[in-house]
Amino acid sequence: MLVWWSADALRKTRASAPPGAARILPDEEEYRNRAPWPKPVPRRGAVAAQRNWIASMAGGRYRAGVPQSCRTPAPTWRVTSGEPDPGTVERLLRSLPDWFGIESAVEGYVTAAARLPAYLAWPAGARQPAGALLAARHYPGAAEIYLMAIDPAMHRRGAGRALVAALEADLTADGVEFLQVKTLGPGYKDAGYERTRRFYAAVGFQPLEEIDGLWPGNPCLIMIKSLRSWQAS
Repeated sequence: MLVWWSADALRKTRASAPPGAARILPDEEEYRNRAPWPKPVPRRGAVAAQRNWIASMAGGRYRAGVPQSCRTPAPTWRVTSGEPDPGTVERLLRSLPDWFGIESAVEGYVTAAARLPAYLAWPAGARQPAGALLAARHYPGAAEIYLMAIDPAMHRRGAGRALVAALEADLTADGVEFLQVKTLGPGYKDAGYERTRRFYAAVGFQPLEEIDGLWPGNPCLIMIKSLRSWQAS
């Protein structure tokens, strides 16, 4: 199977109008007089106007995470699937010690990667994949994202979304209704896995239950998604 996914097409964007002539509380009066608020603008130019206003308040330096002039365009991802690729899985896992730092767990995933078909995400022109996903089928109507690992240099570039979308397309075509994923639960405070949970929530997964005992010393959060309802929406 070969699927092309544009990261920009997969990403949902929300544009909000700039702050208008909102009611100003008494203790804000001084700031109101010192920093003029923008005039209402037509919605078509709202985003640009908001950026210009922010730039004027910041002395001409507009920053939203990364300066506009330094942003790298999101790549177009080519997703392939069909054959196990334990070598790629091991390479990616060892590049992510903050997520996969337990050697026995890494070895277990690599062993599983020798039998489970891998979905691989390739940036345009790349010689090796930058992301891998392994899926397991438990019942005819239910599947699981067993593992997903993305090169840390490619985080937040659309690889994860492309992999999940390719898997869901195959599962939906095969009549699968439910997809689950297990990840470290919020009962254990970890910034990396907090971002992981936010990612899965952003692509439609809902937290179902946090359980103890599956991973000794670590809470396991089960997240689930109904592919049928997601497709209908």
